[in-house]
Amino acid sequence: MIRDQLRAGLRRLLGRAAPPEPQPTVAAPPVTPAPPRPAPPAASAIDAAEVARLIAERIRPALQGDGGDIELVRVEGADVHVRLQGACRGCPGAAMTLRMGVEALLREELPGLGRVIDLG
Repeated sequence: MIRDQLRAGLRRLLGRAAPPEPQPTVAAPPVTPAPPRPAPPAASAIDAAEVARLIAERIRPALQGDGGDIELVRVEGADVHVRLQGACRGCPGAAMTLRMGVEALLREELPGLGRVIDLG
């Protein structure tokens, strides 16, 4: 069906308009609402000193090697608030660095981690 529509559009663009082909009508399946999801378990607090150590020893050197830096602002419960600095601040890849680098490493070391939030 999509292929037919693309071909018809291409024909129109090339000036070779063809009469539209009748499309069979297909009834959409009935939509049943999904059951509500249970609330996630309450996140427990993580150790701010351990977060600071991991950032200082493993994350900061990697970011500084690329001209960036990271500052630990605070730990609230299971959430870690950081500020990306230097070349990381405003970089288009900063969100990917935060999720795939910083958050992944912290989650590996701290299983109770909630979110990593950039306050930049």
